[in-house]
Amino acid sequence: MPSLFAIMKLSLRAILREKVALSMGALLLAVLFLLPSGLRTDGTLQGGIRMHLLYSLGTSFVLLSGMTLWVSCATVSGDLANKRLQMVLTKPVHRWTVWLGKWMAVVLLITTLGFLCGGVTWFRVHRLVREYPTTEGTDTSFILQAKEANDMELPDNTKEAKVLLAEKQASGEIPSNLPEEATLVWIMQIKQFLRVQQHAADAGATQEWTFPLSRPLTTGEQLQIAYAYESSSFSDKEVPGSWSVSAADENPPIEKTVKEVPQGTYLLDIQIPEYLAGAEALRITYTNLSWERDKVFFKTDRGVRILREGGSFAGNLGRAVLVFSGLLAILAALGVSAGSVFSLPVACYSTAMVLVAQAFSGVITEVLEEGMVKEDVHILMQALLGLRSVAFQGLLFLLEPLQVENPLSRVAEGILIAPQEVVTLFAFRLLPILLIIAIAGTGVFSRREIGGAV
Repeated sequence: MPSLFAIMKLSLRAILREKVALSMGALLLAVLFLLPSGLRTDGTLQGGIRMHLLYSLGTSFVLLSGMTLWVSCATVSGDLANKRLQMVLTKPVHRWTVWLGKWMAVVLLITTLGFLCGGVTWFRVHRLVREYPTTEGTDTSFILQAKEANDMELPDNTKEAKVLLAEKQASGEIPSNLPEEATLVWIMQIKQFLRVQQHAADAGATQEWTFPLSRPLTTGEQLQIAYAYESSSFSDKEVPGSWSVSAADENPPIEKTVKEVPQGTYLLDIQIPEYLAGAEALRITYTNLSWERDKVFFKTDRGVRILREGGSFAGNLGRAVLVFSGLLAILAALGVSAGSVFSLPVACYSTAMVLVAQAFSGVITEVLEEGMVKEDVHILMQALLGLRSVAFQGLLFLLEPLQVENPLSRVAEGILIAPQEVVTLFAFRLLPILLIIAIAGTGVFSRREIGGAV
């Protein structure tokens, strides 16, 4: 144990002496203190907070990712190139101790910098709230709270999609002798079409959703309806609409009238009256009051949500930083393992490829969903496409544990990151990945011939 902390301490000193680490630190200071002064918001407090989190803190974590990539790869490969590690390994020190000590040094540095960036952002957000004019009656305390999101019940429309597909095949719009894979693709596309229709409202039409609540409503409770228009709502003019909230037919609904351009995300404040207290589900209805054929579309994925009080902004921001630190810890483990095998440029390149694959995993998923084996191509090409499909599926299987919803986006939208969610993420996803990488990295490092390093 003393040797482990000694290696961590020496590795941390070596990282801090690197010019790359110092230059990244300078860039972080510039991003945190200079970038916010050049940001232009939409004039609302929510917009200002969102810009600080997504641009200022988001850019900081991008820089921290680059810093993690470099220093984790260099901490072993750099010591091998400079002949420093050979002197350490002549002592009675296990190689797994060297690997773990260097990884801990990188994680300690990155985590500390991450929470410092989060602290600076927290200070700037609170200063923004204090300086924001409250003449419009803005409840800044509710804006800064982390809200628990309650999402709508989306019915399974597979059966309806199959019926519609059969009707189109009977009318000749779609061939009736489709192979199984093509049939599945058509059903998926029809299901998406039906989902879009469930989140759209023609002029003069009404759309309705039901939201189960995680806990009963209380009198005087304040909640928000968060709704996001789909980018396909091309109308640049304001469209009038009406929102109503109810729990039972015999009670009068809460009604709110809006007139807005159907683009972007909006929040509607609702205060719960006494007759809605105790309700365990809410019915949200939107009526398009336009008479000029202006159809509006809401996003099919969480396009309409109910937000309720869930926690503090500081705790939510801290948990978001903790999740990012966990992801960077995995990146650091990959970098240290790659640096234990390859030279610094090759280690950086191979580790960066993991980031690229993770960034484009959504594109790979779309390609797989569309189907890759074509019936009208040569049998050899069909085999190659089939092999590529298997390779993509294997890659997605390996990357699936890293598919985490952007925590900064959730904090920027005021969505609660629950403590139990963070515990579950670390216990069942991040820690097993770290353990696998650590076993593989230390195993390869233990078998590497160090005496031949140049």
